[in-house]
Amino acid sequence: MPDVSNKEKERTIVFIAPVRSETRKFAKAVEVRIYLSRNGKTAYALLWAHNRDHTVHLHGSGRAGGYGYCNKESAAACEAFSSAGIELERHFSGCGESPMIKAVEALAKKLGWKTGEVMTF
Repeated sequence: MPDVSNKEKERTIVFIAPVRSETRKFAKAVEVRIYLSRNGKTAYALLWAHNRDHTVHLHGSGRAGGYGYCNKESAAACEAFSSAGIELERHFSGCGESPMIKAVEALAKKLGWKTGEVMTF
């Protein structure tokens, strides 16, 4: 995983699902954290995901830098999905936030989370 300690946090995309438990009411089924370097030239993404019974855990990281495309954040997130071993039907590298959200939602559904909501902050 990349060292993001000297980065500025940019955004988090998370799939929150309701769970039936005495200690928790919600679970983070899929979480993607995206960081942008202080100079804005490089985006970093970290991904964590698990299924309902916690028997499958996925994690990955991605990085995108340089010039020539407008959305490094989605390129880094797409690389994090690939790094976690997730094969995407359609890559969303450089396509913006909406396809990233759809990918997070699709991964949660694939992992068995039937209900839930994607939140960004």
